[in-house]
Amino acid sequence: MSELKMYFDARGILAFVCTGLIMALGGAVGLYNALLPSIVDAWGVSKTVLAPLLMLNTGGAFVFGLLGGKVLKNVKAKTCMLIGSICCGLFLVGIGYIQSYVPFVLLGLLAGFSTGLGTMVPGGIIAQDYFGRYNGRVFGLLLSVMFFINSFITSAAANMLKSGMGYQEICIIWGVIIGVGGSVLALIIRKPSEKVQKAVEEMKNAKLDDAKALKNAAVGGLTLKEAIRTPSLWLLAAGMCATAVIVAAMNSYGTSFMTSYGLTNADAASYLAIYKFWMGVHALWSGFFAAKFGCKKFLWFVYSGILVGIALLYFWSFGQSAIILTAAMIMLAFVKPIGALPPIAIPEIFGRKDYDGINSIENGFYYGGTFISSLTTAMILDFLGGSACIIYLVILCVAACIFTTLATVMSPLVKQRKALEKAAAEQEPSPELS
Repeated sequence: MSELKMYFDARGILAFVCTGLIMALGGAVGLYNALLPSIVDAWGVSKTVLAPLLMLNTGGAFVFGLLGGKVLKNVKAKTCMLIGSICCGLFLVGIGYIQSYVPFVLLGLLAGFSTGLGTMVPGGIIAQDYFGRYNGRVFGLLLSVMFFINSFITSAAANMLKSGMGYQEICIIWGVIIGVGGSVLALIIRKPSEKVQKAVEEMKNAKLDDAKALKNAAVGGLTLKEAIRTPSLWLLAAGMCATAVIVAAMNSYGTSFMTSYGLTNADAASYLAIYKFWMGVHALWSGFFAAKFGCKKFLWFVYSGILVGIALLYFWSFGQSAIILTAAMIMLAFVKPIGALPPIAIPEIFGRKDYDGINSIENGFYYGGTFISSLTTAMILDFLGGSACIIYLVILCVAACIFTTLATVMSPLVKQRKALEKAAAEQEPSPELS
């Protein structure tokens, strides 16, 4: 308990509050998704035409996220958050002002930087540098804070729409708030105390020693080269890709789906706010559940929840009941716990020998799915309608569940464990000889 108090000193609390707010403000680039029906109406174009902006956002987030580790070796985390806040603000202000197609679409790169390098990556670094061995739990809390505040921002934007404001005014107002507010918050973060710095450094050195020990151990799991040759890696990758398509479809086109059934733009944004709030709630329990019950039970529970959400969305399309749609948003928010899957699934399936290398492959496929969804979901909604989109989501959810479950069942570590058990049994003296 005394150790915990050491990390949560005045500077630690300040860093936590500021980082949580910055991540939430940076994540507010998602306002574009909430306002998409209004933007489509104002521009008089299809969702497919505007899809490249989302694709650049996703692609940029992936690239900038990959560069994060190298960049942060030379640039402070607070500096990245400062630049990320400015980029997010400029993105939203640009959405409000720009009326020409090409520069409008290119704004997606600013959003990608804000998401990839300006919020998530430095948030993880702050959690590690200020909270020592509690960094995992602290980062989970930061993610929950991010979704809760994003829910508030989306709800506020919905109320602005109801009051008669256009999407341009809303984007400009929030762009200024986020750009200025995020910058101020980043500037007031201070270095952790010398005591905390020393404790964190000792923890890092201990982790390095542990890593060396694992590397030199006879059995530590599979290398990336070995994992690539197994079906499990590609099955898990396919599952992550399919899941990402579902996540991106809901995040980017949830409001467009709802408005296609007669909901107003403002009401659709309000329901998206409910969805984001429950993503924050689900983020709180997902890590604990996955660790306690294991990969397979976690997968079946989460994907069953998503399927229930899709089914509720289907029933809502016939009667537009507010209760059913609210329940659908709560259950669809089960997509968030999938973010807890790699830290559980990869060690269970492949071991910890080359976690970073294998995780980079899985993350690549996840972002690939998000990239694909930006265009495919828009085209399905534009040309086939909401019912086809629901069928699309059901197929993806079932496929993702099957792929990820098979990945765990076909784990190459099972053979390793059996071989070790057999070798150990052969070395033990028989009871008769004893």
